[in-house]
Amino acid sequence: MAETTEKKWNIDAESIKDPGFAKLKSRFDAAKVQMQLRTNHHELYGLLAKNKSIHEWSIRRGNTKYFSEGSVQYILRKTLSDTIQRVPDGELSTPYDKNSWQNIVLQYLFDNKVMWSEYEGIDMMSNLTNSYKMSFIYGFAPVRVGFEIDYDDDYRITYNLENWRDIFINPDCTDIRKPEVVYFRQYMSQDEILALLDKETDTVAATYDEDTVKYIIENKLWTGKEWESEKLGDQLKGSTGTHSVSLITEYRRGANEFVTYCEKTGSVFRRVKNHDPRKGIPWIFLCLEPDPDWPLGLSQVEFLLADQQFNDLFQTSAYKNLLLAMEPPIMVGGWETNPSSYKMEPRKIWNIGNNPNNVKVEPVKVDNSILSGWAQTREAVSAAMTRNLNVMDGTIAADAGVGYSKTAPGVEAQQNNKTININQYQKRVEYFMGDWANMALRLYIESQGGEHTITVDEETRLKLIDIGCEDMIDGVNIKVDFDELSSTGVNFTVRVGSLTELKEDQERQALTDLAQPFIQNLNGWSDSNRQVIENEVLLPIAKRLLELSDVDIAQTLADSLSTQMAKVMMGDMQAQIDQQGMQMAGMQEQMDQMAAAPQAPAQAPGEQLPPAEPLPMPEEPVDYMGSMAPEEQLVPEETAGQEVGSLEELLQL
Repeated sequence: MAETTEKKWNIDAESIKDPGFAKLKSRFDAAKVQMQLRTNHHELYGLLAKNKSIHEWSIRRGNTKYFSEGSVQYILRKTLSDTIQRVPDGELSTPYDKNSWQNIVLQYLFDNKVMWSEYEGIDMMSNLTNSYKMSFIYGFAPVRVGFEIDYDDDYRITYNLENWRDIFINPDCTDIRKPEVVYFRQYMSQDEILALLDKETDTVAATYDEDTVKYIIENKLWTGKEWESEKLGDQLKGSTGTHSVSLITEYRRGANEFVTYCEKTGSVFRRVKNHDPRKGIPWIFLCLEPDPDWPLGLSQVEFLLADQQFNDLFQTSAYKNLLLAMEPPIMVGGWETNPSSYKMEPRKIWNIGNNPNNVKVEPVKVDNSILSGWAQTREAVSAAMTRNLNVMDGTIAADAGVGYSKTAPGVEAQQNNKTININQYQKRVEYFMGDWANMALRLYIESQGGEHTITVDEETRLKLIDIGCEDMIDGVNIKVDFDELSSTGVNFTVRVGSLTELKEDQERQALTDLAQPFIQNLNGWSDSNRQVIENEVLLPIAKRLLELSDVDIAQTLADSLSTQMAKVMMGDMQAQIDQQGMQMAGMQEQMDQMAAAPQAPAQAPGEQLPPAEPLPMPEEPVDYMGSMAPEEQLVPEETAGQEVGSLEELLQL
């Protein structure tokens, strides 16, 4: 008699079933069938991009396995290195003042909880790289915004690039970047589900259904993944996960919450509130080639498939030709004739007759023209593949089919076209990055609510101290009331070109271009203007260029130049002060001379004074009225425009 094990919770399967699961499963199956039809050849694209044989996907049908020439994987890696070289930067704008605690906290949360993973130690560079590869190969890259808990118990945003095989959109969707519904099939491992249950209290987190979790654990509903859900590498090696549970989630726009069902029990596994104030879904799709005729986006491999197929077959033929050239078949005369033995195989014996007078043993001559033209043909086909993508490679050869000559104008024209065409990928990645960052930060702010304690760095604490918010700081932590933060008006704008160029490099190039015309025309300026150009334009540019140069003594040199600039400015200022002092001294001397001049005697009635001697005229006009005290200045009764005859009449007023 088999031993029966008493169940700890003894939960009835029928009691946890949800009546809404049957309807959801019907919608899920319809979306799944259509998605599988649309992605019928995506497995082939993956093999091609991973430098596997393009015929390997049909080996089970008995086809011959050929070598892979590898141009697609080269083009994928080359365009990736040309498109993404660093994490793009930009500017985070908020509705708050720059020196407010809200702005400081939002900047810290964006940098450390959205753009960088403290928990995983993986930066955004690897996320963007993987998303680019998936979109290049399969036409789209599905990214889900999630949450996790850091080691310091802080929540942070996660960048989850999900398997394209487990994403199913509503059948009537015309653009995968704007789906109305997304069905997500995920697999939760045994260890992950066991970790949901608190061993001390036998409870789970509030968002999970406790009875469903306990039923799965108690009845050990562990199964493997469906074969189509396995990654390409595991499929090629025959590896599969065995201890997991299949879960289905429906993400519908406008819904107040998202419900996850356990596919095996038909019960609710989890309910998560939709924190987006716009009632959107936490999904964003990267499409490098959107197309109205292809709702899922166009795979770039589709443009390369025909040429890659030709190159693969051509390389296989060249390899066989090489073997025959090294070990050709051998013709043997004098034996009996056996035409069935005439095969183009290495060291194959050909019986060509039984005439005893024509006895010979010699190798068959093999035509090697296919080998001599192999390199040129391969180069031409590879160049055509990059041209089909509207992306130029680095090949400069008139006979390679790229359309450019080896002359300097040809090289320059190709370089310009290469820059323009690569930008088609860069712009889409930049837009995608900006949309994802805005969604992630918005969801983080709206999902927290209430007061939370967050671990911050020293720079953030110093900023809060500078604005007088010491009461928020508690050691290495700060207390943040998320009810006082709003996601409205928060926006991250990606700087154009930042995927390949640092902000400092961009500024350095702009300063160099700005200084060049001034330096070229410096000898054409007058001495006074040249001094202004040198001190006011070129010296500040030189100081900033020193600061931007990535060398150890850059800051020291910049400080020295700043000191020298300050000395020059102080010298110019002192010269102006000295000149003004000399002018004031001259004016004072003239006033003293006027004060020391003899006064005319009083005139008796009827007496006529001798004509007064004319006063010496100053070299510069003197404001006599301005030299008097305000109360001593006389206001004449004459009307404006009265003519003054002489200097004596002016003195008698």
